[in-house]
Amino acid sequence: MAEETELLLIPAPGAPAEFLATVVPMETGESTDASSSTVQLPFEIQLDNYTRETWSLLQQRNDNNIPWEKKALTTADARSAKKLHGFLKYLKERKKSSSAKLRLEGEDGRQSVGCFLIPYDQPDTMMESNHRSYSKDPDNAKIQFVGKFLRDRSILANALAQKQASKQQQQQARKSLAIKQQQHQQQH
Repeated sequence: MAEETELLLIPAPGAPAEFLATVVPMETGESTDASSSTVQLPFEIQLDNYTRETWSLLQQRNDNNIPWEKKALTTADARSAKKLHGFLKYLKERKKSSSAKLRLEGEDGRQSVGCFLIPYDQPDTMMESNHRSYSKDPDNAKIQFVGKFLRDRSILANALAQKQASKQQQQQARKSLAIKQQQHQQQH
C-alpha cells in the first residue's frame, strides 16, 4: 500500500487545522506525466496559505528555472473525496492555489524546508474525470489532483528576488532613456 498523507487545512490565521483529505500517490499505470517526482510526502501537510502568484500555477512557464516537481495524487477514501472535490472547485472558482511549508529530508539525510502547492489550474481531463466520478457515485469516488513541490523554499525566494531586481533595473533604464529623450528634445 502506498504511503498515506493527511492534508489539513488551516481556514484562517490562528485557527486550528481541520481535516481535508487523506491522499496517496497515483499508481504508475494510471498517472499522468506529473508523477515523476521522487519527493516522499510527510505524514501530514498543513495547507496554511493561498496565493494567486504566477509561480503557483501548474501550467506556468518556468521563467526563473525553479526546479518544481509534480506528483499526481488521489484520495484514499470517500470522506476525503467529498471534501477534496469541494476544495478543488473552491480553488478553481477563486483562481487561488493553496500552499504549505514542508520539512523534507534529502537523499543525503539533510533537512530542508520545502513548499507544497495545490494549484487551481488542474488538468481539465483530471477535473472532468473527478466530476464524473463524484457525480456518479460520491461514496466510492476517487478524486485526483496534481501537487507541485519545491525541495527548498529559498530557491523560490532567490528567484523572485532576482526577478524583482531585474524589473527594477528595466524600470530605471526606461526612466533614464525618457530623461535623455526629454533633454534631447529641449536642446533642439
